[in-house]
Amino acid sequence: AGSSWSRPTRIGGETAQRSDLASRGGDLVVVWDENLGERSAVLLARSSDAGASWSRPLRLSSQAADASYPRVVATRWGYSVFWTEAEPAKPARLRIVTTK
Repeated sequence: AGSSWSRPTRIGGETAQRSDLASRGGDLVVVWDENLGERSAVLLARSSDAGASWSRPLRLSSQAADASYPRVVATRWGYSVFWTEAEPAKPARLRIVTTK
């Protein structure tokens, strides 16, 4: 295992950073943060074929907030995604989304 690797596949845009990956069998979920216009956002993409192909990125964070530092965890119910999010003049908060 690990003796050969496929070529890298870009999933996020040029400003994508702080990614995390979780798997359940051949099902993979990747999350990252990325600058989109004036705000940073947390995005998610999914692969159901062990990474051969990926869904289009889905924005998880609010458009009114700056979001960063995402983490994803595989659970027996699906995936939980956590990140920090802050709106102007408000304290930062932890956001959690669960997906199947």
